[in-house]
Amino acid sequence: MTPVVDPTKALEDAYLSHISAIETESVLVLAAQYETNVTFVVPYSLNSLTNDSDGGIPNITRFFEAGGPLIGAPLTVPFAVANVTYSVSMSHDGKEGNLTSRLIFYGNDTQCPANAISFQCPSGTAFYAVTGFDISYVLQGDRWLISTENVKIINSEMCVPVSLSPDGSVLTCPIFQVPS
Repeated sequence: MTPVVDPTKALEDAYLSHISAIETESVLVLAAQYETNVTFVVPYSLNSLTNDSDGGIPNITRFFEAGGPLIGAPLTVPFAVANVTYSVSMSHDGKEGNLTSRLIFYGNDTQCPANAISFQCPSGTAFYAVTGFDISYVLQGDRWLISTENVKIINSEMCVPVSLSPDGSVLTCPIFQVPS
């Protein structure tokens, strides 16, 4: 008997692997997640990194080497991910899928080291960037590859202090409303 593979679950796993590769800044792993003629769309202010949002692995590699969706955000490495939400839709034949997500990348602010204690940089300060992804996938063999990725930077802010759920999956900020 051949085990039944749930294509939606496999697509969700491919997406979570993609976010993990961004979080760990694994440019080579990221490049392997795209099909060769991918269309890659980034915010207008970042287009200079990617030949006006053309596709291709060299543009994607250049984008992620420059900081990816966190470019310009004063986050120190390592940073983390929280408040991940996503929805998946599949084609009738199960060979194409679309995933829309929103999440928060967060970490220590480079302008405010974690041990800083002052009015400007109180302990517990973190910077967060709310980011959206609209990704189209195609099934090639047994792997989901990204055929189109649209990255949106929705909001970014400094938060004093950050509060995380016990499992680290939910970030809250008492001063600012952290959109999800």
